[in-house]
Amino acid sequence: MSQITVTVPPVTVYGGTVPDRSAGQTEEQFALNVYPYLGYFNTTFTPENQAVITALNTFKTQANTLADGTNADAVATAADRVQTGLDRVQTGLDVTASAASAASAAAIAGAFVGTSTTSVLIATGSKSFTTQTGEQYTAGIFLTAVSQANTANYMFGQVTSYNSGTGALVLDVQVIGGSGTYADWNLSLVGARGEQGPAGATFNGGAITTLLYAQAGITTTNLVASGHIDTARATVASHATTADIWGALGNQIDWTGTATTTAFPNAPQAGAERTLICAGACSFTAGANMLIDGVTSGNTVTCAANDTVIVRAISTTQFKLTRLKYDGTAQVVAPVTGAGSLIYLSTVTASAASTVTFEAEFTSTYDDYVIFFDGVYFSGFYELFARIKIGGSYITTATYYYHIDISNYSAATYVGIGGNGIDHLRVLSPNAQLTAILPMSGTFNLFDVNNATSVNSFIWNTADTAGRRKNEASGMSTDAGVLQGIQFYPNAGTVTGTFRIYGIKKA
Repeated sequence: MSQITVTVPPVTVYGGTVPDRSAGQTEEQFALNVYPYLGYFNTTFTPENQAVITALNTFKTQANTLADGTNADAVATAADRVQTGLDRVQTGLDVTASAASAASAAAIAGAFVGTSTTSVLIATGSKSFTTQTGEQYTAGIFLTAVSQANTANYMFGQVTSYNSGTGALVLDVQVIGGSGTYADWNLSLVGARGEQGPAGATFNGGAITTLLYAQAGITTTNLVASGHIDTARATVASHATTADIWGALGNQIDWTGTATTTAFPNAPQAGAERTLICAGACSFTAGANMLIDGVTSGNTVTCAANDTVIVRAISTTQFKLTRLKYDGTAQVVAPVTGAGSLIYLSTVTASAASTVTFEAEFTSTYDDYVIFFDGVYFSGFYELFARIKIGGSYITTATYYYHIDISNYSAATYVGIGGNGIDHLRVLSPNAQLTAILPMSGTFNLFDVNNATSVNSFIWNTADTAGRRKNEASGMSTDAGVLQGIQFYPNAGTVTGTFRIYGIKKA
């Protein structure tokens, strides 16, 4: 029987430090140990093991030739064992290669992660960190810096520069999360940020899309709510024509400013509605496209602070306004302002006063005036007198003339009294003391007050409820000149009551 001779070459044992993260090696130590370890496998271990395999293959060939006699089975068995040995050697090589690949991948991955204890404020823009040296942070790649204490605090950006020798890293931050200043950053490689997706449907002045309706299970023809609907409140400054109440982010609007509004921008659709809460005095002028409850076209209604104005779109260009007064009273229609109109000017509410005076109301705007008095009474059994102001002072000389016709209801009689060349006009002469329960009311008319060359003439009517008397009177002052004021006063004691003056606008 032939003899089988096989020489198996030796295998060199690795003499360096084996890379092992489980042994407590740092990331840098692990990376440094990987590269000589891979060199050993590539230049020593792998060739030597290939020589072993070659020797074993030779042995297998020689064993296969021993097929004679009873030794054939033994030889075959030996061959199988050799093959098993070869398989085990190959498996060892595969495991070694996998370990080497994993170590290489770990080393590469470690070059793209790091930490930093640099104190940095979360914000967009250029941010500087000091991190580990030897990293692979090339300019242009994207990193995230995440706080170790709270991952909601982060910055995302693109590397501007990195010094591998010093660890100095500059990051252009583009997206942030959270806020504050931190010094516990984990730095990691990430992909570039994707493109902005399409905006979702909102209620901010735009229509809800049919798709959103369908997703919510709501039809576009009917909207039925089983609970409350909360709308927002916005602020819009008043303007003559461009105050955009429809584009504001709220159905309830704080209406600021004092501009008189004559129109609104186009509404999104007919039926749209906004509620304006007046911050202060503000005005709205009625017109063909501004229909104001109780106000005719061309006239203006003035609102007070906290009044509410509801604006409803009849069409996209025509609007209906309803005013709700904060004080709870009914809306007062704005006065007609054309020629011949009776224009309210002011009110004097007297309380135990010695005089009631109107002066600032007399201007060139009006030629005629009417004064209404209501609930007038005195501190005793007194009368009401009047004087006019011309040339800067009240006339107190004996230049007044008047005649009063008095009808006495209780006696069914009629008498007349007069004054010729005295220093006042007698407005009321009661035959009993007036009181808060039994006061006097009436009117006093002044004519052509701006005529500088004619005398001033007057007509007045009063009703004396205390003595059941009605006074109808007329009078004048022979002092010619523009009338600058009128003063009512009791002949003794004090007067209480309300006096309102109106002007009749010139033609």
